[in-house]
Amino acid sequence: MIKKITFLWFIIFSLTGTIQAQTLTFYGLFPVYNQTGRIYKKLDYSIFLFAALNTFNQKIGGTDYPSKYFLLYDENALIYNLSKQFSVAASYTYQRTDVFLNSYVNEHRIWEQVAFKHFIRKATLKHRLRFDERFIQDRTNNTYPLSHRLRYLIGADLPLSDKYYLTGYNEFFFTTSSPRNAFYGEDWAYIGIGLKTKMGKFEAGPIHITWVRYPAQDRMNLWYLQLSWMTTINLTKDNNKQ
Repeated sequence: MIKKITFLWFIIFSLTGTIQAQTLTFYGLFPVYNQTGRIYKKLDYSIFLFAALNTFNQKIGGTDYPSKYFLLYDENALIYNLSKQFSVAASYTYQRTDVFLNSYVNEHRIWEQVAFKHFIRKATLKHRLRFDERFIQDRTNNTYPLSHRLRYLIGADLPLSDKYYLTGYNEFFFTTSSPRNAFYGEDWAYIGIGLKTKMGKFEAGPIHITWVRYPAQDRMNLWYLQLSWMTTINLTKDNNKQ
């Protein structure tokens, strides 16, 4: 078990090696709630919520950075399963940074994606390609100009026992519109241990987020402890008759 965890940790976090020289580093908590449900035959829905909380007061380069509610994220998606391995999806997402501060920024986002999974022995490998259309608030004139980006996620799930499993992913973000701070400007990497229960699945593990803040290539580097709760509901008529 220790060898499996160490190996997947190395694979997931080594993929972030091209991002270097972070200028600001923060630490905190990353609570997640994810619910998925079957609506009709091959059609599913997904609700994905998370918060990023910078939990420590820090002083970097003579500047004070207080703890804060940094990020709120609300994603609502419809998923059509073409097969057990292929799916397509679309979503409306709302995001807010600096949630309770005067510097807050709202974002409305629409995305489309294709996802594919396959199996190598006991492990499930996941691939996801997503295209974001982003409407990010410009606080100077209160407009929401359109920008877009392409995202690729590779991940894996590995069972450790009947109840426990290991999971991880790395997601690469490529800005495909201008102006932009960088083409490859953002990266998210996560690894966690999960537990299956009658109340759903629970996961815990570190998530590392880094992105380019300015065209000068200054970077923000975030380390969070992610705590996740995932539930599944079947709303089809066949299930209700059982």
